[in-house]
Amino acid sequence: MIKGETKVFSVLEHLLSLASVPESEEAICQLKEIKVIKLFDKLLKDKLFIEGVAHNSFIHPNGFYKIVIAEGNQGERLRIHFWSEKEKTSRNKCDIHDHFWSFTSLVLFGNIYSEIFEPTKASNADDYTHFKLRDLTDQSYELEKMELVQLLCTERNTLSQGDIYSLSDSQLHRVECPCDTATFVLQGRRRRKENNIYVNYTEKKVKKASLRQLTVSEVIWVFNTIKTHLLNQYSIGY
Repeated sequence: MIKGETKVFSVLEHLLSLASVPESEEAICQLKEIKVIKLFDKLLKDKLFIEGVAHNSFIHPNGFYKIVIAEGNQGERLRIHFWSEKEKTSRNKCDIHDHFWSFTSLVLFGNIYSEIFEPTKASNADDYTHFKLRDLTDQSYELEKMELVQLLCTERNTLSQGDIYSLSDSQLHRVECPCDTATFVLQGRRRRKENNIYVNYTEKKVKKASLRQLTVSEVIWVFNTIKTHLLNQYSIGY
């Protein structure tokens, strides 16, 4: 149960119920209808709620603010992702990876360059070092180096404001955000205990790591920054 103002939090609870199958037509339709500015205005007035959000949110190793605004009993989540050019939390490109879950994401503003990869023996494939990632706790993880594999990019897409995309847990992808970019994510139920990361640069040195939890001030800053972007673009529908 999500606690807070009845009308606002009933919207979150409904979205959370749809997140169990985030690629469903109903989930996608409801995601399109979300009023982000009004939602953030209501959430920012609830101090206890924002404190809870901060406790479950962190800067992701791939370089973006990962903010969890609601979580279900089976791992479903409603998340906000924010890549900040000014704060330089983003690397040029994130690692190629799959996920513990399937998800559907709405681009609120900005641009995402998305690439899909598949294992192959093709001569034009590139070599990548494979790592297994296992969660130790909700905000710490362990990496195990595996073998060298060949991956080939099979699809490239540019996503912008209003675009929606879905990925299954087993699809390998990589994204790049060249400017301030935010997404609203419906994360499905956890489907496995580990996922896969592929890198083509110097071996990752860290075998175990903890993720830095966000402060309340950082969560408020992200929410207000997203609101400002949307207002400046006259996105009244958001």
